[in-house]
Amino acid sequence: MLRLFISLTVLSCVCACRPPAGPALPGPMASLQGDWLVLYPKHYLDNDAQKAAYVKAQDSIAGLLGLKIISFRADGSFVQADSLFRSTGHWSMPADEVVLIDKGGKGLDRFKGEYNGVYHDTLRITEYIPLDSQKIKVVWHLKRLSEKQQKMLASEKGNWWRRLPAAPETRAEIRLRLTAMLSYYACYFYMVSAESAYFKGDRLCLPFKYYQHWVQLQPFNTDGWFASFFFDKEQAAEAYAMLSQAVKKSQEKRFPSGKDFVIEYAMYFERLAEIAAKE
Repeated sequence: MLRLFISLTVLSCVCACRPPAGPALPGPMASLQGDWLVLYPKHYLDNDAQKAAYVKAQDSIAGLLGLKIISFRADGSFVQADSLFRSTGHWSMPADEVVLIDKGGKGLDRFKGEYNGVYHDTLRITEYIPLDSQKIKVVWHLKRLSEKQQKMLASEKGNWWRRLPAAPETRAEIRLRLTAMLSYYACYFYMVSAESAYFKGDRLCLPFKYYQHWVQLQPFNTDGWFASFFFDKEQAAEAYAMLSQAVKKSQEKRFPSGKDFVIEYAMYFERLAEIAAKE
């Protein structure tokens, strides 16, 4: 299936469900609790004025939350996976059909939506977005993560590499951190391939550019997102050198072939993780 590009582990995801924190939640709150992949917003436009307002903001709205992993926790805390160790928001349901998120990160700092239920592990929340004096109805679709995906993609254990090291790391520790990053995104790509008709390269901190049937390693950027996960610029450069070496080694085989581009990326990052772990 041809996938829509929006500008843009190998560790197989081992099954283990994260135990819920806090007391059991009642009613709709219980169905909302858990870890979710934001799939897409479906809009409903009633007139030409709404159409004109929405067309100008459509890409920004979809790009803001699309394909992010978010967690509604039983203790009322709310997190986005890519800021797991940096900030924690709060969520609540003061009424059965109202979902509130406060300080939930970009796009979710002051979110209010209507709970529409969960069907076949897909959550629907309606948001009314003010645009050019219009209120645009948007229904967000979110897919519940499986137990395997929860462990690898939403848990603190699966995201340990996001926590900045407190002291310089050894070469072996840098390699372990790099391998964990590659493994994480291999699992992420497998999930996105199964659940989404598009993918966003800017959701990944790895320094690659994505093409059909191919990815290209980008030059090292000392101030880039990838470098921010290592103790300092020197150790980030060392990790990049390891990654570059793994990419070169991977070229001894053809780029993986799969049913779509995204699963090929998953297979490729799986291969890179295996190579990086052995070098």
